[in-house]
Amino acid sequence: MCLWLVTKKCLLLSDYWGGQRTEVLYNKMKHLKRLEIPKKTTSMIQPLDVGWNCQYKHFIREMYNHVRLYDLHFNLAQRNNIIKMNSLAYNQLSSSKFISMNLHAWYQSGYLKYNPGSFQNVKEVCFSFSETRCCQPNCTNASFVQCSFCSKVMCFLHFYDSYHKH
Repeated sequence: MCLWLVTKKCLLLSDYWGGQRTEVLYNKMKHLKRLEIPKKTTSMIQPLDVGWNCQYKHFIREMYNHVRLYDLHFNLAQRNNIIKMNSLAYNQLSSSKFISMNLHAWYQSGYLKYNPGSFQNVKEVCFSFSETRCCQPNCTNASFVQCSFCSKVMCFLHFYDSYHKH
């Protein structure tokens, strides 16, 4: 993170990693309040670990599983494919449909006083649909994902290879 670019009041939650613990790094930034997550508690009170990372990993796992299941000729282990895969997963999880899910992670971590209520997870939003075929014209491929932005159900080719991003 480029802390010198932050100009408004902000809160930085950092874990116990030594490279982030040097107070000299933060002394000049009067607009920054830094709280440190205590050692060995990250999995319990870090919002990404509590809620978001699991959902993100589920999306990535679905890509790998689909490629294996349908014997698609994609090498997802190549550097450019890893970057593309992570970009698409991050983009899908950036949808407004996941705001409540993200708020719930902050609530579960103890940073929000109110419970944001029920939410839909990645499986429910992106991988629970009844269509068996891709929505693209003349495409007969098996469906893979429902876009969290436009709700189109697409095959892996039209989602991944055509880089369906919002």
